[in-house]
Amino acid sequence: MALGVLTDRFPAMLSYSPAQLARTSEDLVYIVRFVAAAQLVDDVGVFTTFLDWLTGLLSAGAVPAAALAAGLEALLPCSLR
Repeated sequence: MALGVLTDRFPAMLSYSPAQLARTSEDLVYIVRFVAAAQLVDDVGVFTTFLDWLTGLLSAGAVPAAALAAGLEALLPCSLR
């Protein structure tokens, strides 16, 4: 679900290779896991530290910040279930 929403929010993904799509899917899973970990230990810093690290990693790989923002937005409807 989130990957489809992300493609709608970030149309550049339509040109992603299968490997890039796989990495993007993995990134979404990591985001969800870190949100869960932050909730488990009741420490938002767990998530924000991960998000800072992920932002740097994606930036170093020339992934635009808009892609990460779109990914976070794509996960929002999933959190409401």
